[in-house]
Amino acid sequence: AIYAAFNQTPLTIAVRAGEGIATPRDLEGRTVLGHTYDAALQMFPALVVAAGVEASRVKLIFSEDSLGLMVRRMVETRDCDGVFGFVNTIKASLSEEGLSIEDKVGFIEYRDWLPSFYGNSLLASPALLADAGLACALVEAVAKGFADLRADPEAGIDAVMEMRPQLDRAINLRRLK
Repeated sequence: AIYAAFNQTPLTIAVRAGEGIATPRDLEGRTVLGHTYDAALQMFPALVVAAGVEASRVKLIFSEDSLGLMVRRMVETRDCDGVFGFVNTIKASLSEEGLSIEDKVGFIEYRDWLPSFYGNSLLASPALLADAGLACALVEAVAKGFADLRADPEAGIDAVMEMRPQLDRAINLRRLK
């Protein structure tokens, strides 16, 4: 990795607040929902090892529902006990679903058990690393892009919407902020 967007991982498992699920070990005997491609689900084996969880005691269910819908399902129907995701994405999705995160949803954050994990890193091939000038220019361009995004989040979301007009602009702006 030659650049990291987050110095701590934003991976999390959203859980129902106030029900005694506060650590990864509390997930034993419970069900967690997620997209098959979700990074938190993909990295769950690392969390399991770091937290001493008996992986076979956690039931994983894959869903194609939106993240907000999965969290609503967890809170309202109670047919699952957790939902994989990024903290900021879940919070933005909850606002879309009209759920108050303060009293309904808590988070088991991977960073508490995996502090050396970064988030959203730029990986470089050996060929790119062989050209230090090019690798440095790429990192500088990415860093400038992030600085521009922080300076004008609306313009950043406008650029995303040009490429992916099917996305919900308001949710993505909340997620970014």
